[in-house]
Amino acid sequence: DEMKLKLFSTKRQIRKYLSEFDNSILDKYSTIGEFFQNMIVVPQKKMIDKEFRKIYLFKAIQEIDISKLGFKKEFLSFAKNSEFIFGFLRELFLEKVDIDNVVLADTYLEFEEHLEIIKKTKQKYKELLEKDGYTDNFLIDEYGINSKLLDGIDKIEIFFDGYLSKFEIEVLDKIDMK
Repeated sequence: DEMKLKLFSTKRQIRKYLSEFDNSILDKYSTIGEFFQNMIVVPQKKMIDKEFRKIYLFKAIQEIDISKLGFKKEFLSFAKNSEFIFGFLRELFLEKVDIDNVVLADTYLEFEEHLEIIKKTKQKYKELLEKDGYTDNFLIDEYGINSKLLDGIDKIEIFFDGYLSKFEIEVLDKIDMK
């Protein structure tokens, strides 16, 4: 019998699936998010902790005028708003869009300055992380696949609501399921 790894959108979906199929206990289960988090290996770098990333981003903005983004340079205020920057950069990364290639329609030219601020912030943030041996999930340049996690797995089945990003598809393409 072949061993399957079944990927779901959420842990709740896994529980629901298991409650309906008692005979599937031998398979392995994971959320798609945990799967990608564990499959990607970045050589010589550690992934920055979720809480420390705000501190590094706060350090990165110290020499950048972020007031045009509507952010204040007070830590607590900035920490609340930092998810906007992280979310935007993560979206660009997942869809494999370089920030330099974000094209704005003429009606959005006022946002060109915003993009420049975010670009400078990203660059400074990356420099600070690299200096300390870290990276972030939207800064990954080169990565490997942690194929040890797939030892004994013959097949991967995906039960997913939504769509996979270009980056996630790239990762799946790199996985060698002989």
